[in-house]
Amino acid sequence: MRVSRCCSGAFKSMCCRWVPSVPGKYHGQLAKTVLVLLLVVSSAPADTPDNDLLRGFEKRVQAAFTAVEGALASEEARLHDLAVRHSRRTLADGRPSVSQAAANASLWEQRIGKLRGEEAELRRELNELLTALSSKIAAATQRLAGGSEQNMPMEPGPGPRERAEVVRQAEPSSSSVDSDASAVAPPDDHAAMELSLGLDRAVRALVQMGLTSIGFDSGPADGLFGKRTRSAIRSWQSANEHQATGHLTRLQANLLIAAGRDAEQKRVAERERREQGRIARQREEQQKAELAKDERQRQQRQAEIKQTPVDQGVLGSIAGEVFRDCPDCPEMVVVPSGSFRMGGPPGETGRQDNEGPQHWVEIGQPFAMGVYEVTRGQYFNFLVATNRTWSDTCVTFEGGEIEEREDRSWQNPGFHQTDQHPVVCVSWDDAREYVNWLSLQTGEMYRLLSESEWEYAARAGTSTARYWGNSESDQCLHANGLDSSTDLVGRSGRVGCRDGYPATSPAGTFTTNPFGAHDVLGNVWEWTQDCWADSYGSDSDDGRSRQIAGCENRVIRGGSWINGPTFLRSARRDRIPPGRRFNVVGFRIGRAVEIVP
Repeated sequence: MRVSRCCSGAFKSMCCRWVPSVPGKYHGQLAKTVLVLLLVVSSAPADTPDNDLLRGFEKRVQAAFTAVEGALASEEARLHDLAVRHSRRTLADGRPSVSQAAANASLWEQRIGKLRGEEAELRRELNELLTALSSKIAAATQRLAGGSEQNMPMEPGPGPRERAEVVRQAEPSSSSVDSDASAVAPPDDHAAMELSLGLDRAVRALVQMGLTSIGFDSGPADGLFGKRTRSAIRSWQSANEHQATGHLTRLQANLLIAAGRDAEQKRVAERERREQGRIARQREEQQKAELAKDERQRQQRQAEIKQTPVDQGVLGSIAGEVFRDCPDCPEMVVVPSGSFRMGGPPGETGRQDNEGPQHWVEIGQPFAMGVYEVTRGQYFNFLVATNRTWSDTCVTFEGGEIEEREDRSWQNPGFHQTDQHPVVCVSWDDAREYVNWLSLQTGEMYRLLSESEWEYAARAGTSTARYWGNSESDQCLHANGLDSSTDLVGRSGRVGCRDGYPATSPAGTFTTNPFGAHDVLGNVWEWTQDCWADSYGSDSDDGRSRQIAGCENRVIRGGSWINGPTFLRSARRDRIPPGRRFNVVGFRIGRAVEIVP
């Protein structure tokens, strides 16, 4: 039906003046109803007494819609003012006011609901007037027609059923948006309000995901609001003290859309986490397969290559034999040549990224290493012989605090020691001075062990985390580490056993490894010759030390009396500056061995 049909006759002024003045929000709903009314009454003579009633009705309609339009304009201006003031307050405070924003939205929703109630009341009044006017016009037509015209055929006007159908067609229907025929909402204000939101299917799917994620099962997230979804909406509205209409307001839709997006993000994150886990497991299995393949190749190579035995040399010794170069020199043990896989294998408990990548190292020549860590007594002999002074500062672990303290040195490290305990509070520079002095005294080439020599000697032919195996609970049988007897506040990672030493233990207290060396794990960290690198990279695979220009840190190995099982591993490595002294760091010496065929 077009407007031009009613803009003629006695109702031209009424139709053409009133219809354009209807607010945009109501033009599609009430305007059609009023046009139906004008079409019904347009067949009445212009001079009937009912014209007064129609003019009165026109004035009431104009007044009512003027009031509605004014109220809407007033509330929109008020909302705009609230939004501006809220934005200024948010900028001034530097933080959003969620509660204030929610309150503003709720206030606006209440105002709009009130205006829609007025619209519904006006529609009801129009329907009642339509029925009354139709009856009066029919009676007036029969009176004017007279008796002679009573038998003339009349063009039938719309009856009650036809009028109801026209009015129903003028109302909005939810089926225009809802594709689910079973979910067509009744043509009431709540359905119209939801339709005005313009929710497409993708957004509706987010609403369904949001409902399901907070415990209201809305069925599959297909974007179709069927009975199950409507029931979930009503349940959620009741639980949150909203009117349980089964249809959404803008605020409710925004809340559920936000919950749906959050649920979708969590679902995507969980899928990515599972995929990453699958990739990690696949990578670990691949690495294990590669390690097994490398081990088989190594064993095959060793079986094929005839190794030169370590026979009598200038020492008159063989691999595993212990010797001294002077009465006060440290005891040394000969370590045979061989190869090993250096670094921590993937999956080993406590493994650090700097322990990799694993790589094969060939130790082509035997060498000697100290059976024990250098002791206080041996270091004292060096100081006396060289008339050397020492620093009275050392980083110590006391009272739960780690800090550099004065009046702490190798003589007073913060706990009791004898000449048989390993010396601590010595720097890398101090250790280098010691081996240089020892080389001058004996004529032999003493040095610090390279990092690869140290791990080769510590493993002593084993591939487990420790030379005694992978067990952490056996620590107290083989090494002095962090345990129940360690008297140190604030340290975690203890084992439940007791090794009997709250600090360092005398050299040789615990078992030897298969190469005959004591305390390669635990008691004190040991300086090595190498500069620190965050990973092995393309390091030398022949046992030589790593040297870097401007070396800021040197490698220490083996763990100490304040470290738990994850530190007491053959692959564990750490770093400190070469000039610093710690009461948990000492050193072990090495020596070149010349073998005569």
